[in-house]
Amino acid sequence: MDQPHESTLNAPFPRTKNGRLAACEPCQKRKYACDRSLPACLRCQRSRVKRPCRYLAASPQHPQSSDNSSNAHSMCPPNDPTLDSLPPSSIFEAVELTSNGPTLNPLNESNVLSHYESVPPNPSSLADERSSLLGVDIDDLQTALDALSCLPSLEAEQILGKAHVINMFNGWLPFSTTQILTELRRTYPSAFRQDQQREHLKELALTIFSNTAEALSNDQDYLSEDWYTSFSGTRIRWEIIGLLFSSWAIFSVHNRVHISQYRPRVLVAKFFDIMKSCIRFCHLAKASNLFLLYLLYRTSIVSSIVDGPDNANFWKLHSDTVSLACSLRLHAMPDSSLQDRHSKKQSERRLFTAIYVLDKSGAIFSGKIPLLTSQYCSTALPLDICDTILLHKKPAQTANPPSLEVDNYGWNTGGEIYSTTTLRARSLIAHLKEEILIIALNNKRKILPDLIKLKLKQVYTYSQLPSWLQLSDGDEKSKSPVPRVLYTKLFIRLEHLQNLYLIERLSHHMQPEATQNLTNICLDIISVTVAFWTRNDCLVGMEGDYEWFITGYAVPAAVTLCKTLLLAHDDGPSISSTPTSAIIQQLSLLNAFTEWLMLRVPCTDRCSKASSLIMRILDQVLNISPRTAAGIVQDTTSRRSTSHIIHPHDLNEIDTFNWLE
Repeated sequence: MDQPHESTLNAPFPRTKNGRLAACEPCQKRKYACDRSLPACLRCQRSRVKRPCRYLAASPQHPQSSDNSSNAHSMCPPNDPTLDSLPPSSIFEAVELTSNGPTLNPLNESNVLSHYESVPPNPSSLADERSSLLGVDIDDLQTALDALSCLPSLEAEQILGKAHVINMFNGWLPFSTTQILTELRRTYPSAFRQDQQREHLKELALTIFSNTAEALSNDQDYLSEDWYTSFSGTRIRWEIIGLLFSSWAIFSVHNRVHISQYRPRVLVAKFFDIMKSCIRFCHLAKASNLFLLYLLYRTSIVSSIVDGPDNANFWKLHSDTVSLACSLRLHAMPDSSLQDRHSKKQSERRLFTAIYVLDKSGAIFSGKIPLLTSQYCSTALPLDICDTILLHKKPAQTANPPSLEVDNYGWNTGGEIYSTTTLRARSLIAHLKEEILIIALNNKRKILPDLIKLKLKQVYTYSQLPSWLQLSDGDEKSKSPVPRVLYTKLFIRLEHLQNLYLIERLSHHMQPEATQNLTNICLDIISVTVAFWTRNDCLVGMEGDYEWFITGYAVPAAVTLCKTLLLAHDDGPSISSTPTSAIIQQLSLLNAFTEWLMLRVPCTDRCSKASSLIMRILDQVLNISPRTAAGIVQDTTSRRSTSHIIHPHDLNEIDTFNWLE
């Protein structure tokens, strides 16, 4: 392509009749924003248009004719051969004649420029020009306006932002959604009025695009006034908008009972789409910071809830999360001291630990290779300190700083349970999940002694957790337990039992006759899961989490017990020393728990399908006589067709860990 002439490059851009800078011909036809780069704009370069862009307008003072080509002000290289190859009709169709436009003569630039400067631009034209300079196209701007229009009122935010008893997904710094939303509405009141003007909202959206394109300083101390003002008020960013919606989405999942009038599933789906749009805006602005990383992490969590942990959408988001975390070097943070009190380092450890735990949970539930391995992750666990201490502790300025009240292993010494307490315990268990995955996904090598060692290691790890994290018989029978404490103990116990279940299930493939340990662990898992229901008197308001506990932990154990029942029923004598009545009792309790939950909150089809299959198996085992010597099924209560009989392989569709087979 010939290089454009210098005078052409310095020529002014024509404007439309309302004062806006004209876009090039292809962008005008497609109604796209144009960045007016020369010799070709960015969109035309991406479209591989071989000729330079033309920026055309016309003069009303001269009639259109083939001889008056000077009326067209074209910012193309002179004597460009591509112009000669265009048919005359296409050239004239690109020139729009107006009744009150100036004569655009490229030889008289001063007159043209003075006319443009005398045209008073309106707010819409300024917004469009600013949008073009920021590289925001019409579709992205419309999506941004839709997202900002969905910001809830302060009254609705009080409901959506209701705090959960314990938030397992708090992986970074606590921040108030109400405070940020209030400050945003106070800073831009015209954008949130009842008679909302689209132009005011557009100005706000473009301001957010501009702020997002600015790099955040990494030198500021977290939780300082300067740090807070760098992303709030007039400096609000798309990362923060996305985090607001992520908080409301997660709260909607937790508090499904309390926001039933808002249709939680519809809210979560809508908020999820907005979160993904905010991430795309950040990528367009080439943002790379901890706010975006936290947004990616929380969006991955919502994706695992909406799509499931085995869905490609979740793994795409999670891979972006891991990629950004590693590019920020969070996986290999230097550790000069275990008890480093700097809030920045502690919060970054929290965030990376949360991402590591999510990586192992997603891999276990989907049977996929984890993206992070402990072999290449040297970042230490965060200290077990509460948010209040983290918010107020500054880097040590004295030789003898005050104690953080943690022991040599990083656990708090007061017997308290914070969000970091749960995070640390889950991380230790996640390390063993990684070892389980290495054995399970290695089809060439599964050695029984390795599994036995891994089981002993899991038992030892759980025993070394602080005593106030370990579940005891007295906890489930206590008359007035602390809800947060009981919830955490039950959850950590389920995580521990899940590892043991996976190890025993892998061992069962090599020793099919050894089923007693696997059966006992399955009974324990269901018993702990049902405790969330039997102790709902003190765990009020946590029903939003119960479906996850049922489908992720209890249903796989129930599948194993159902198969045990079916095999024992078909083969005569039980292959397990556990009484059949104990198995039936736990399965009946689990089914009652599931049906109670489905009446309280909206659940997925998988939950109802699991309940239906368990009930049918219980009916089949209790109502149908075993096979006779001739192999004929005898039904003494009803002449039920053998086509309704459930076989062990029919349970694979609800088995979370079917990939182990």
